[in-house]
Amino acid sequence: MSFRAVVVLSLGLLVAAYASNPQNTLTQDRRDSLRVDKIEVSFAPDAQLLWFDAQGVPEEPAAKRAYLEQKAGAPIKAALDAEIKPAFRGTDPATLRVRIRLIHIQAMAARVIFGAALYSIRADLELVDAKSGQIMLAASNFDGLSAGVGGVAGILEAAVADEPIVRVSKAFAHVLSAWLKTGEARKFG
Repeated sequence: MSFRAVVVLSLGLLVAAYASNPQNTLTQDRRDSLRVDKIEVSFAPDAQLLWFDAQGVPEEPAAKRAYLEQKAGAPIKAALDAEIKPAFRGTDPATLRVRIRLIHIQAMAARVIFGAALYSIRADLELVDAKSGQIMLAASNFDGLSAGVGGVAGILEAAVADEPIVRVSKAFAHVLSAWLKTGEARKFG
């Protein structure tokens, strides 16, 4: 695949992600009154875990999947807890359920060759009223993207920045928090 084709494909995926995030139908008053006390992170049975440079990954498919879920789940949960819980301290208790559908972390070789690093987490979301158990807001295929630099600069960035799963987890949490707070889907946390 030529460099030009990779750039066009990457830009196409970026534009599609911008257009595909669901609508936040909660009123601003409702958003402001939320107190997110609990965040649950799980993985869809058909989730794609495309993490090419993960270390220590077993060869057997079921063990590989379990390992990647465990390795990715903790940073995602930590980032969501750190970003969302402090942002939602209203009076109406709620639980946020996040079901991961896709994790995509490019290999370092691809970042160097193609000169860009796009990381992505896609998830289905449910915001549940903790008192009644009713779903207040549901969203499918919510995208959170993070960009980094590639090439030689990407190698230098990787030496000092958080590891890619932490970086994309923080970006996803930031984009999700902004969407829950304002109703606007912003990319690149």
